[in-house]
Amino acid sequence: MPRLFNGNSLRLPKIAGNLKLTAGQISGLVSKSPWTKNFRHMLPVDIKHLRLTAKMSDITTPKVVLTRDRIKYWNIVPGDQIRVRGDRNNTLHTVEAINRWTNRVHLTPTEGSAQDAQEGRNRGPHVHYSKCQLYIGDFAFPPTNASEEPVTRRVFARRLGTSHPRWDPRVRHFVWKRAAVAVEPALPRFRKRRIEIPWPIVPKPPVIPAEPWDTSREEVGRVTWRPPPFAKDRTGAIPKVIPEKTFLSIMLSGGTLDVQHPIEIYLAKELSNPHGFAKRHERWLTYQEYKKTLLAEYIERETKHLDGRTMTAARADAVFMCRERLEQERKDKVGLKQTYHKLKLERKTRRKNRKQEKIRARLANMVLPEAPNQVLPRLEEVTL
Repeated sequence: MPRLFNGNSLRLPKIAGNLKLTAGQISGLVSKSPWTKNFRHMLPVDIKHLRLTAKMSDITTPKVVLTRDRIKYWNIVPGDQIRVRGDRNNTLHTVEAINRWTNRVHLTPTEGSAQDAQEGRNRGPHVHYSKCQLYIGDFAFPPTNASEEPVTRRVFARRLGTSHPRWDPRVRHFVWKRAAVAVEPALPRFRKRRIEIPWPIVPKPPVIPAEPWDTSREEVGRVTWRPPPFAKDRTGAIPKVIPEKTFLSIMLSGGTLDVQHPIEIYLAKELSNPHGFAKRHERWLTYQEYKKTLLAEYIERETKHLDGRTMTAARADAVFMCRERLEQERKDKVGLKQTYHKLKLERKTRRKNRKQEKIRARLANMVLPEAPNQVLPRLEEVTL
């Protein structure tokens, strides 16, 4: 998947072809996070592949919105309280999840709602993004008659406005402010004023209690190695380092070592990846230096003994002999690898044959116990 944003630019990258997502993947691309971290939901989807996978899986093809109709920055996120447009009772619903590919908002399930067969829990309704109105709060409205008391009514946002989105590297998602430009019902005190709507507070994940197999805090904080003491004087003696062979022999024999010695230098070779770029580049540089040294030796030897040849011919012979030797070394290395693989294959064949012989011997020596279900056929019943 290509990188979908840059630190200074919000443009989408150019990709070749459409995303081939299955119907099950589209249905499962619901997010419970209120933050916009990337713009993967703005990538085009292969509709033909989507219909084919839905037909093969025997499920309904999800209605993926066209790329130009998808919402880039979502202002209705999980944790918000909304009402559905057209609801005269002003019923409050809590947003449980959103699907940025279908522009659908999933609401918290209520009693009597449909049950999900796969997860075994109640499945809340889902509505289109355009049918949601954010809940701002309860406000007191003046009474219609002088004798009545003020009436408290729920106020919802009819139109939203936002600030310019920007990427925040500290929290690693896009940040902007949202505010209600027009509300319903209208508030007399807030005419021509924006009412800022705070983002929902994301609950912190629960702390999982420690299990018996987890490492304890005391064990993590325990000091297992200390650096060797160095003399404060620059002319002082440097601590002696144990040779590698001695260190390995002590470790294999189960002996004890002085923790003051810098034994970690021997682990650098074992813990480093020999197939990494740095190691391979180092071996390549060593081989290039070896070829240069070998060519210089051949040129020096051939130019000392010309035997009637010119310097140009002697250098040409030296280059030819150097190339032949390098080719022979390469063939020897390949032959050694082939010999190793041949020995490994022979060992595997012997083990396989030995296993087959044991199975045949076990079948030949098997004796069935006498039981009611063991019937010996009579000779006249045996047909050849």
